[in-house]
Amino acid sequence: MARASRLEPRESAERPDYDEEARKLFAALNLTPGGAANDESSRLHSYRNLDIVWRHPTTGARGVQPGGFGGMLGRLQLRHGTCVHGLDFVRRAGAQVFIGNATASSQKGILQKNRITHIVNCTSDMVNALEGDPSIAYYRFDLYKFFATLDLRSTRGVLEFFLPVFQWIDAAVNSGQSVLIHCLAGAHRAGTTGVAYVMHAADLDHQTAIAACKRCRPVVDPIGDLTNLLAQLDLARQQRKIPDGRRWRSRFSASFVEEITRKTGNAKKFDVFVRMLLSALAQESESVYLDILTARDLEMLRRHANPQGPPTANPVAAPSDKRYVILTYRAEFDKVHYPLPLPPDERSQEDVLRGMVGRLKSELAQAHETIAALQGVPAPIEPDKEQLHLLQIQNKQLSEGLQAMQKEAEQLRAELRLRQGQQNHARDDEVLRLRNELTRCKGEVKSLKDELKQRELAQKRAREKEAAELRAERQKARGVLG
Repeated sequence: MARASRLEPRESAERPDYDEEARKLFAALNLTPGGAANDESSRLHSYRNLDIVWRHPTTGARGVQPGGFGGMLGRLQLRHGTCVHGLDFVRRAGAQVFIGNATASSQKGILQKNRITHIVNCTSDMVNALEGDPSIAYYRFDLYKFFATLDLRSTRGVLEFFLPVFQWIDAAVNSGQSVLIHCLAGAHRAGTTGVAYVMHAADLDHQTAIAACKRCRPVVDPIGDLTNLLAQLDLARQQRKIPDGRRWRSRFSASFVEEITRKTGNAKKFDVFVRMLLSALAQESESVYLDILTARDLEMLRRHANPQGPPTANPVAAPSDKRYVILTYRAEFDKVHYPLPLPPDERSQEDVLRGMVGRLKSELAQAHETIAALQGVPAPIEPDKEQLHLLQIQNKQLSEGLQAMQKEAEQLRAELRLRQGQQNHARDDEVLRLRNELTRCKGEVKSLKDELKQRELAQKRAREKEAAELRAERQKARGVLG
């Protein structure tokens, strides 16, 4: 069974010949025109028909454990400079993602040896060699289409370009199936797609993901505009993560919680459920853990659990803005998900912005008070190690506070940029005023930080000088007495 991405190309754009780039690579590695790897290419150049770039931890590698509210796809960890390991949501063994060449995609023995059942074909014209085999599922992801559909001077449409293939691979690995991403050489088109998936699955920036995949498969090479494509995907993912001031909250009665647990078929008393929730938050047990899902994520989870069942959401309805806290309980032969709906907080974004500015002003006032207190402290005659230690601790706390303020200020500036052009003139004036005020606060904070460092340095030097003079006087006094 084969499936194709939904994007249709517009008019053709000038683009490189990645097949020709692959043939150049084969020639440089002394391979046959087909590009099949051999013992020499593996030993001398680390070129193999396929390499793992993402692996479930229960296959024998140490993965990153979910923390706090944990993500659906986990993060990534390099081990011994050879491979990448991750963690999927359902934690089933055997789920691996490979980057490989045409040889790997066409030889049933290679696929069976690596338990690969899903193949992503990143070319526009290479045939699906095993199409019709019921044990192999195909997805054609024509990377060439980005030349006609995307403008790499902006992030517009980049995330939507990759999302269908991400979701297809997610569905496979979430069900414990391994996936091969291939092109002719497994270097440029498949390399770029594999890097993009590692960015998505492991929540990495594009440079770290490229380095990680090259460590697994050295021939991975997003040449030319492919690197720009990954950079724009990185930026699009960062923009999606920018806090927009929205909050989700809700209150649940004991009867509501018990009814939710009863509907799952594994009923829990309210006090037991609360203990499970607290244990998951504190990460005290591997039997319970938490995830935050959107309504779309929850629907995908339900469809994975029951592929033949009818959809639970109306496809023509507006997408829900709810979030769901999923408390998962795992026993030896049982696994239950308890969903708690969180509707969005109805406070206006303008109120949130004002609250953030107020918080920054309060921290700035505290910094002013600290400077004033330091100005009134007399220099001691002899160095006081305890007081110096306290000043160092205070300086560290101030530095951390300033870093937090700068981060919040940057997030607010990003939010203000996103809101430009979407509000009327009155709102624009208010945003401009807030941005100017933030810029001024940031300048004052930097100035105060520099002044604090200078004063501490001056005090330290004064103490050292007075201590030296005191020691000289004591030596002189001993000399007179002797």
